[in-house]
Amino acid sequence: MAIEDFKERREATRLEQQGDAAVLAGRSGTGFYQQAQRTLMPTGRTWTDRDEYDLRMTAFQRLQEKLWALGPDGCLHDESKRPLFWVPGAKTPHGHPATPPPSAAYDAFVKSMEMDYDNWHDGVGYDLDALSKLGPEERNSATSLLIQRLEASGDWRELEALARIDTPLARRAVRRAFLSGPLQTRLYALRELLAAGEKIDPDPLIAEAFAEGDLYGGLSVAIDLAADYRRVGLIPTLLARAMKGTPEARIHAAALAWFLAGKSEEPFDMSERPLFLRFGEDEATRREARDELVRRIGMAGDSKA
Repeated sequence: MAIEDFKERREATRLEQQGDAAVLAGRSGTGFYQQAQRTLMPTGRTWTDRDEYDLRMTAFQRLQEKLWALGPDGCLHDESKRPLFWVPGAKTPHGHPATPPPSAAYDAFVKSMEMDYDNWHDGVGYDLDALSKLGPEERNSATSLLIQRLEASGDWRELEALARIDTPLARRAVRRAFLSGPLQTRLYALRELLAAGEKIDPDPLIAEAFAEGDLYGGLSVAIDLAADYRRVGLIPTLLARAMKGTPEARIHAAALAWFLAGKSEEPFDMSERPLFLRFGEDEATRREARDELVRRIGMAGDSKA
């Protein structure tokens, strides 16, 4: 989803909140709601992105419910409809309670999304226990929050939570991240999709991560995926990657090839560390190391880069 889509939906939410405040103060909210609808669904515009269309239509329909609840003057006359006039995150005027407050589970989940440095550094995810306790309305709200975060700067936490929600919209968001996100995000999405049992060949994306060669840009995730799913077919590719790319990627490619060949219990066999480190040296040293690795693995052919 493009950043412009996110900005338009955010503007529509702002207009909706202004309309809510006007209605709850006894004034007309019609103009705000109609402008919000035009922002969400501009005349003549179509969407090929189903996720984006679903998000916009959900908000558009909510706005229409509010318009139907208003009188011809744009004001609220039926007090039983008052709970409609509130958007999650909006501030309602003093003395006008909107809908029931969010549940303790919802508050806990949203609080867990406020990531400080320690939790980020320690790899602490969002509160999935709280997420599992949400009702349908709050689960939809959480889905929207997660998708918006994923669009902007999301990582494995958003994908993990969306996979746990496991609604059609959440699943499509994970798949979209796999198809079009940054490399690291695509790898995290691949991990969730494979865990959910989807039939996807992970090898091309894993190979791409070794070509990029950055442990903090997806390489570590690729190593884990190749190891967890025992992608033996990657061995020739890894032997080639051990000859080119960054020293870091070459070293880990050699180590992973050794592991996938069944020569060790861990993706990086410390007892063979001297051999792997030779792949971080000059080309002549790498060729000698590769020849030794191929011979000891027992690969047919020379697997030259």
